Amino acid sequence: AASVLGTGMTFEGDISGVGQLIIEGVVKGDVRVSQVLINEKGTVEGTVHADLLDVRGRISGAIVAKQVRLHPTSRVEGDITQEQITIERGAWFSGRSTQAKRGDEPVGAD
Repeated sequence: AASVLGTGMTFEGDISGVGQLIIEGVVKGDVRVSQVLINEKGTVEGTVHADLLDVRGRISGAIVAKQVRLHPTSRVEGDITQEQITIERGAWFSGRSTQAKRGDEPVGAD
């Protein structure tokens, strides 16, 4: 089952865990979860570490993920380190994208 941070909610601090996190509100801190979905009204102000990251909202901070998908409604300001990235037409991205080899920076490593 997914954990959801609902619309209109703000969480200040770091979030970590396994499973899926759906962000519809605002996170001010780092996120380290296996699967992260940031919906259209969702915002993260911090670094996002995930195996699978699906962005429809906003991220202001770095991304480290195996697979990243930026949808047309996404707005990302920060560097992305990934194995695979998909940037759909209409997505906004400002930063550098670096393709990491498998095993370079495992998710969950501290």
